[in-house]
Amino acid sequence: CKSLGRAPARRSTPITEARRAIQNERVFCRLVGHLSPAHADAIVALRYTGCRPSEARSLTLTREDKCIRITIDTRKTGARKKKGDTVRTWTVSAASAEGLLLSQVLDRRGSHPVPYSADALRAAWRRARQHEGLAADSHWDLYSLRHQYASDYKRARGEELRTEYGKNWREDMFGTNWMNDDGYK
Repeated sequence: CKSLGRAPARRSTPITEARRAIQNERVFCRLVGHLSPAHADAIVALRYTGCRPSEARSLTLTREDKCIRITIDTRKTGARKKKGDTVRTWTVSAASAEGLLLSQVLDRRGSHPVPYSADALRAAWRRARQHEGLAADSHWDLYSLRHQYASDYKRARGEELRTEYGKNWREDMFGTNWMNDDGYK
């Protein structure tokens, strides 16, 4: 780009950047408060699992030992779709903040807490956003909850790695060119 005298292309749009911004938990709680109890549980399940709206009906929660198992059938489409298994599954500690919330949703709604279509979830969430004057704010659209989940997960995982391996764990484990190391990738 420099040799051609051009500016690099944006990697994301302003809407995507707004979706990725850190959300205020109090605002999220106020928004959820405008929903029916069943819709509130569905939205909380999406927010604390990172589930796409189109995957919501496939979300399954189960209790195993001291964990909550989350299973989602991937509905990813487009150029970045990965080949292979279409099911994502992992566990969270039932004692963690998200584990406690998901456990409560599991108790109230059963193992399939989201019986709604993606459009029905978007409509309910849009009505809640309208109550708070956030209807036009991309920072609070339904998909932004997935970005917030990813940010929270990355932050927590980074803290775990720094605690276990030290502040400069990437360089210590993969060298100064860690971002290009196949083991890191």
